[in-house]
Amino acid sequence: LELNGTADKPIKLVGQRDEAGSWKNVTFHGKAKGNVLSHVVVRNAGAPAGVVFERDAGGKVDALTCEKCEVAALERHKDAKVEVGEVKAADGTPTAEPQ
Repeated sequence: LELNGTADKPIKLVGQRDEAGSWKNVTFHGKAKGNVLSHVVVRNAGAPAGVVFERDAGGKVDALTCEKCEVAALERHKDAKVEVGEVKAADGTPTAEPQ
């Protein structure tokens, strides 16, 4: 999956209702490689994070913002191979990325 927005026109992924957790999230499973999320806004996503890279999934994330998400903006499982640039939590999202 390649989502390449711009600073002026980010790609927005939103739930049908404007409330935290109104849809699950974007999850990249084990064999998902080469994914790119650049200048993407995820809004109203649920647990465990707005964007999740599971074991062995890979890609690049930069200029990701999670707005009004239930938990973190980004979660990477320990075996995921993800290059991470700027990740922001906004509008009530508690954290950009859990430690």
